[in-house]
Amino acid sequence: MKLLKTAGRAFDFLLLATVFLALLFGNVWQSQAMKIKGHIPAKYVSTYQAAGQAYDVDWYLLAAIHRVETNFSQSKSMVSNAGALGPMQFLPLTWVGWNYPGKNDDVTAADLVNLDVIAKYGGYGIDGDKDGKADPMNLSDAVFSTANYLDKTKASVDRKHLKKAIFDYNHSDIYVTDILYYYDLYKKLAQN
Repeated sequence: MKLLKTAGRAFDFLLLATVFLALLFGNVWQSQAMKIKGHIPAKYVSTYQAAGQAYDVDWYLLAAIHRVETNFSQSKSMVSNAGALGPMQFLPLTWVGWNYPGKNDDVTAADLVNLDVIAKYGGYGIDGDKDGKADPMNLSDAVFSTANYLDKTKASVDRKHLKKAIFDYNHSDIYVTDILYYYDLYKKLAQN
């Protein structure tokens, strides 16, 4: 009888352990599947879509750039070694305009977000959230500015222009390959 009770407890333990492991790994597998299907964080989609629509740029491209630049704003620092700022990694002079007097380090914090300064020097910075300033550290402003940049570099014309526009955004063939990989992946996932 003791042997049956011990065997019963062992069976109960194994059953419980099996259920626990199934739940644990089932959640992991389910989570992985959801990551693949929902590869783009839902909280950013409306911003990508609004910016894409405003500037005639595919919003999946904006998501791909955000993914490659800062892993959807998950990077520890939003300032690169090269001095690029924010979730979409703009150099200060790209943001305010290359006619701004001085170098990237010379752009003051006040000038960086000033819409009049950006307009004066021909920068790409946009006030995406309509708060009266264009802040490269603000996701909405950065995404709208990226869309503005891509529109001005004719990214939506065809694949050749798209590659050139991405290369202009970051002068690296590897970067272009990475962006196109995620862009194509997101479009493919959306079709499935």
